[in-house]
Amino acid sequence: MRADADLEDFNEKISGRVRQSDPGTNTEPFIFPFNRVYLEMYGREARIRVFMIIAFVILFIACVNFMNMTTARSGRRAREVGMRKVVGASRRQVMLQFFGESILFTLLSLFLGIGLVRFLMPAFRSLTGKPLIFEQMINGPMLLGVAGIAILTGVLAGVYPALFLSGFRPSSVLKGESVKGKAGALFRRILVVT
Repeated sequence: MRADADLEDFNEKISGRVRQSDPGTNTEPFIFPFNRVYLEMYGREARIRVFMIIAFVILFIACVNFMNMTTARSGRRAREVGMRKVVGASRRQVMLQFFGESILFTLLSLFLGIGLVRFLMPAFRSLTGKPLIFEQMINGPMLLGVAGIAILTGVLAGVYPALFLSGFRPSSVLKGESVKGKAGALFRRILVVT
């Protein structure tokens, strides 16, 4: 068909064709874009949405765990933050350091994940019987999307640790005073429950 053809209009024109020659039939001819048949006609789009939701829930749990583990180790990092501030680092610089660490961990995890997918693809192919080829899945838009999700995940996972750890006062930290406040402990409990 021509690119500018109206599919619904064409379906209306052919809707009664089979009934003209066989009045007792239930068959109704219609056309449908071939590139949407697999996902939309056979209901696989709903499954993909469910798996996407599950994947983002798992990603959210990973972010919460990263935040919780980073803030739980705050006692070890407090002295480092205090020394950096004494030497002249601003709160913004300390925050950028924690954001950078978080994004670096996320990108390293992404590369590890891509490597595992590449390594395990033959076993997955034989298990499912699907002719998946790793090289066909890697393209420009896909890589940009995955990299964008990884960077966003790194930023989200690093927000609370960056705010919490960069707020330490150097004088308190270097005197050896406790840096764990009630608000931080309460937030960590909320993260664990979540």
